[in-house]
Amino acid sequence: MVNVKSNRAFTLIEMLVAIVIIGISIMGLMEMSIVVMNNNLRNEIRNKAVETLSNHVNNLTTNSYDNITTGTITDIEKIRNFDEQFTISDNVTTDSSGSKNIQSTINWTYRGINYSYTIDTVVNKYE
Repeated sequence: MVNVKSNRAFTLIEMLVAIVIIGISIMGLMEMSIVVMNNNLRNEIRNKAVETLSNHVNNLTTNSYDNITTGTITDIEKIRNFDEQFTISDNVTTDSSGSKNIQSTINWTYRGINYSYTIDTVVNKYE
């Protein structure tokens, strides 16, 4: 008679190695999800800044020609239940033809890094 022994079960060391591999994989996935969430939030803030500046420039250019002046304002917008502060600066120059050249810039900070976006436009005086 031949005695055949079957070793089909996992040993304790094999189980520990599998658990370590799974743990490392889960930690990698968690780090990746944090990076993705930070990038999504940064992009959402940028999109809100561009929208805010676009609305500001539209309001500025629909005002009276004489009311378009250089200045700075602060705007606070709610993004994902927290307040984000934007600073909008308008630099207005008048050229020889009487057109006003407007350079509007919006600035904000996210995670210690300063960002900005600029729109240049020209407004003519209609008489």
